[in-house]
Amino acid sequence: MSKHTSEPWEAFEGDIRNNGRGEFIEIYGKDKEFIATTLENEGCLGVTNKQQANARRTVACVNACEGISTKAIEAGVIRALSEVCKELLTEVRKAGAISMLGASKELIKKSKQIIAKVEKH
Repeated sequence: MSKHTSEPWEAFEGDIRNNGRGEFIEIYGKDKEFIATTLENEGCLGVTNKQQANARRTVACVNACEGISTKAIEAGVIRALSEVCKELLTEVRKAGAISMLGASKELIKKSKQIIAKVEKH
């Protein structure tokens, strides 16, 4: 399987090549490489709010995950990183940040494991 289109990705309403606003949204990668387009909704003029939100989310997720392999993302490392960060923040608050390292050895261990997983994939 080949690597996906390089970041950053952008979403444009209409056809960017013709500088027009249209009834669809196109997503482009680095150097304006075409990636995808939304489909028109039957009986609907213009782009729906849902199409705009979906295109925006797709682009945001891809750009936020730059440098993390698709395998690592599929393995759940983003959610795992988020959970470890939440736990670590809770520990820091409890410890008043003074004795954080002593109180959070398990969380530090989890963080290292997740980072290793990201780097492995």
